[in-house]
Amino acid sequence: MQRRAWAGPPFWEGADVLFVSDEDLAGDERQVDRWVEDLPAVVVTRERRGARVHSEGAWREIEAFPAGQVDPTGAGDVFAAAYLIRYEETGDVAAAVRFASAAAAASVEAAGSEGIADRVEIERRLAAHPEIVLA
Repeated sequence: MQRRAWAGPPFWEGADVLFVSDEDLAGDERQVDRWVEDLPAVVVTRERRGARVHSEGAWREIEAFPAGQVDPTGAGDVFAAAYLIRYEETGDVAAAVRFASAAAAASVEAAGSEGIADRVEIERRLAAHPEIVLA
């Protein structure tokens, strides 16, 4: 499969956040430069290396929460959904990214949807790792 930069009209118009993975970018971050100009937040997930977040004019990073990986399928989708839930609750990018990172870590520890954690499990992971923050 050949990857190319998006050449059509901006699909991201009106969005508050755009999620993309390192895998999606395949080493070509030219598109990211355009997105950060147009969007309040851009999140680049990096699998076991956490995520990079651009908001308020700066890039910040969060490391991944510890996890025993069984099946990484869908972790990015879990991350995005958890981020959106927590951002809606708090309006805080850092809190949303931290919550999403904990949820994504839980999601890889079982096959398929069995790894999707409930709020109690996510909050447990957050409490167990206060050192993991967006910095």
